[in-house]
Amino acid sequence: MVEMAEMDGAVIIPAHPCRGWDPKHKHKHEFPEQIVEHIVAIETLNGANTTRSNEWAERIAQRLGLPGTGGSDAHAIWQVGKCVTVFENDIANDEELVAELKQGRFRAAYIEELLDTED
Repeated sequence: MVEMAEMDGAVIIPAHPCRGWDPKHKHKHEFPEQIVEHIVAIETLNGANTTRSNEWAERIAQRLGLPGTGGSDAHAIWQVGKCVTVFENDIANDEELVAELKQGRFRAAYIEELLDTED
């Protein structure tokens, strides 16, 4: 996966890493060490996740020192656009998107937070 991403000029962002996971489970929620160094962000907000799953993902991102992204993962109309990734700069193409992700110039947000600040 890492080799393919690098060959294609892509980045690795694990999506909804804590969906369906509970800390009382015996397994640890860890990413293999050889992959962590290639991850540019963790999806910390996902519109289809519970708040608790998003909070766990945020803790993992913080522990790894990585920024978070937001995604809708819309399987139902009420999920569309619930969580988003806010970029610091305008992005015109795939190359600029990858560059911004590699530079960490973005953050995850709930759309309600953004709408509340526009008043």
